[in-house]
Amino acid sequence: MVTLAIWGAICYLLVTKDSFGELLLVPSIYVLAGIMFCFYTFQLLISTRNGSKYSMWIKLIGPCGSMALNLFKTQSKEQNLYHIFLMINYDAVFFSQGVVDTLYWKEMMKTRKGLSESMITPIAIVGAILFYSITSPMVYSDMGHLFFYPLYRSYPLQCLYTCGTWMWVFGIIWMMHLVGNQ
Repeated sequence: MVTLAIWGAICYLLVTKDSFGELLLVPSIYVLAGIMFCFYTFQLLISTRNGSKYSMWIKLIGPCGSMALNLFKTQSKEQNLYHIFLMINYDAVFFSQGVVDTLYWKEMMKTRKGLSESMITPIAIVGAILFYSITSPMVYSDMGHLFFYPLYRSYPLQCLYTCGTWMWVFGIIWMMHLVGNQ
């Protein structure tokens, strides 16, 4: 809480142009605090009896949190400090998801193994391919600054491509566990 309060004060005091710090960054930090609260409290469920099933559900916090942060993303020009600071909020979510995934890897693999032996696997594979086709950023209109994530002005497009990025991250991590760790 103290870290988020200090971060909020920094954002409020340093990002003063057009009141973006006050109007956009500080509320995004409240959302970030909610995301962190979800990470911490969800971990309590994993440690309960039969809690390994929750280890897969915790993987939704990062993508849902990124979509919530998309609400504060604008493509305003000459707001570089605002964009950099908002990107730090996104990075906090990405890194937190990575830490949680590392801590509960065995529980996730146990749940994943159980799911892979069920009828849901072929449906999930087809669904992932279809989901990838709509979340891959291949539109060349309504683009924003290429160095800041997400790239698009439209909130639905931002959310689609945010989810696509998370899907790629999850897919690569699981594939590297399967292949790279051998």
